[in-house]
Amino acid sequence: MKKLFSICCCLALAGCISVDFMPFSGQKSVIGEGGIIMYQDDDVELYNQGLPLNAKCTVLGKTATFTDGLWEASRSRTASKIKEIGGNVGSKSAISISSKLNDEAINKSGYDQLSSQLSGGSSGYYEYFVAYRCE
Repeated sequence: MKKLFSICCCLALAGCISVDFMPFSGQKSVIGEGGIIMYQDDDVELYNQGLPLNAKCTVLGKTATFTDGLWEASRSRTASKIKEIGGNVGSKSAISISSKLNDEAINKSGYDQLSSQLSGGSSGYYEYFVAYRCE
């Protein structure tokens, strides 16, 4: 019974993760200079910084992953999305946006609607990766 409960909890929490993809318009390639891998599965590497050493990498677009803090699960979903669109590498963008804004900041800045739209009304974080196909 405990095992079933644990599985149900994990599935429910994993449902709080969403990944959106925004394609890049045009052609841009860069040569990787090495970097720090933060997540890796059989088909996709996610870099905290950089790209694979000496690999020719073509930009495919950008992913925006919303999570409430389940980092391993969210990075797995991000990697799956990058693979789905034909990529094999993601490099983290410099900005991760928190949708946890305190009431005072929301009232002063008028970001209540933006925060609600970004997160569907729930607390969490966006993590961004540029998706590449590297050879």
